[in-house]
Amino acid sequence: MFALLETNAPPTAKKLRAKYAVGDAEDLPTADELLDKEGGDKIAAAKIKTYLAGAKDLSSINSLMGILQNRKSPEFASILAEILNLEESGRNNFTAETMFWRAYDFKSTLVPNDLRIRFYKIVLNKGRIALQTSDANNILAADHLLAAILPDIAANAPELSAEADGLKAVLSTRTTQKNRDLQESNKRIEESADKLAATIAEAEKTNDRAEKFSLLTRAQILAVKENKFQLAVDLVEKTLEDKSGSGFPSAEFLLSRHDPRLGIIAIQALEKDDVEAVRYGLKKFLDAQLKVDTLRRLALYFNKKKDANAALDAYDEALKLMMKADNDKTKFFNLFNLISAAQQIDPNRVAETITVTAKAIDRMPTLNPDDKPETENYKKYVASIMEINNNLYRTISLLARENKNEAANFASRINRREIRIVADLALAIDAVDSELKQSKTK
Repeated sequence: MFALLETNAPPTAKKLRAKYAVGDAEDLPTADELLDKEGGDKIAAAKIKTYLAGAKDLSSINSLMGILQNRKSPEFASILAEILNLEESGRNNFTAETMFWRAYDFKSTLVPNDLRIRFYKIVLNKGRIALQTSDANNILAADHLLAAILPDIAANAPELSAEADGLKAVLSTRTTQKNRDLQESNKRIEESADKLAATIAEAEKTNDRAEKFSLLTRAQILAVKENKFQLAVDLVEKTLEDKSGSGFPSAEFLLSRHDPRLGIIAIQALEKDDVEAVRYGLKKFLDAQLKVDTLRRLALYFNKKKDANAALDAYDEALKLMMKADNDKTKFFNLFNLISAAQQIDPNRVAETITVTAKAIDRMPTLNPDDKPETENYKKYVASIMEINNNLYRTISLLARENKNEAANFASRINRREIRIVADLALAIDAVDSELKQSKTK
């Protein structure tokens, strides 16, 4: 039903999303799912651009940008252009600190020089603004950002070089000893012939938790770019070595970033046929739900490589983990994806996965008599049902195109009325579509 609203009544769908805080399963945290689809680069880029309009943190798109860059996708540059458009138009004002995460993107050969020059001018402006404040952190961030691109300005926009050098000199005089130490660290990295090794060395040297995390993250990105995926996994693991300290990053923050980063590394490793790195990373996951998504991708990879046994082994391991997992929306998202994967890998496995999914749906917690429409519990329940129905509609619609019997079998096994109605609706629409196609061929 919600999927139909998205198609036929977008304003209503938008209101319902706002009222019940419904998140799309294909929003930024899982936008990498879109990359598997036809035209996936463009669809994922559109999601990223929508996110950027209200974003304050540009580091959250690091992994997706890494994938697009590895693919040499034209969408890589189009996203950078959108960041510049938002900044120049005043629709967003990214901090110098978060712009630092994108500084290395503008070094890529995929980026036209006119975009680079626009970026340099934005950085210079942020440096000027920083000097007008007494915010030490802002001054330091502007100084770091400018230091990262000074050689690039000299090479690509020499007409800006004199102003950039002068601004950098003034910014440097406004920083503390700690900040100057950080600058020296960055300078050693930039001047090193092996920036990856130098970044790791600086991370191991520092006792500052925030700086260590930042350096390890930079090293991880560099390792992926050099196709050193097992090293990238080890660098993610290193971020968890000091979870007991106070301040940023907190233990909760570190743990929340751990598995998603492993998942993104796995996607990038599979694109380079590095199966061993994926298997290595699978051993490091802390959350079974996120591990399942990587196993599913591995199964599909082996299926494309015509290795049926390996594909089924990865698929079976994923399904077993899902059978033990708690009944939350992530579980259903994974199960729906596993149904689609089974149809590609071995259609005989679809029935088994459908049975597991239908049973899980029927075991979902229900509302209590005291849960009225104005209560948070009621709103969360409606939001979860709408999200499940949205993905269920897509799953049954896609399954019906390939295997109408199993699609009908799936719908018949769902006993919960508020979900079964959407399954029946998907079947009914498929039946109408099939009749229309048949009538056109006569």
